[in-house]
Amino acid sequence: MNIVTPPPSDANLALDDVQYVPNGRHVELRWSLEEQWASCAQRYRVVILNEDTSVASDLYTTSTSVTLINLIPCGSYMFTVRALFTLEEEGPVSVVRHVVDPAATTRPTLESFTLGTNSIALTMQLQALAQNRCPIYNVEVKSPSFTATYLVTDQNSRTSFPLSITGLQPNTMYYVQISANNTVGATSPFQAAFQTLESS
Repeated sequence: MNIVTPPPSDANLALDDVQYVPNGRHVELRWSLEEQWASCAQRYRVVILNEDTSVASDLYTTSTSVTLINLIPCGSYMFTVRALFTLEEEGPVSVVRHVVDPAATTRPTLESFTLGTNSIALTMQLQALAQNRCPIYNVEVKSPSFTATYLVTDQNSRTSFPLSITGLQPNTMYYVQISANNTVGATSPFQAAFQTLESS
């Protein structure tokens, strides 16, 4: 029979030198435990808390490092790490906070459109917050005959984004490129052609 006895009550079970090494959307966490107690640790518990959504997930490992991948750009996270010695015995929690590096948003997609004689009403879909929390500042529409910029004021919902292109000529074909701008820059454009209606 193998029995694992817990460390003595005066043992220093705190993790030493918890570090994180960010790399874009990935983060490597590294830590160490006092050498005389390291062999007593059965595994380590890492809790990943998304502070924007309050959603947490647990990860268990026998290693003294772990790589967390595909974190949300511009997302705020809290990582906690502790050593587990027996079912009842846990070491104190070490806490690291991290904001993920910005990343470019994806290009807008077209949900619907309505043609008029002098206008085109578009409804665009922007990248969801669950995929990228970096602020989107504006949506830009470019055409050989005009350029228009539409400010994005609601950063919390990222619902359908309506925009109206006005001052157009009746029965005319317009080629447009639509891009979104965030902290990293402009996306590749969504491209489309629309023809306004004839005047009655």
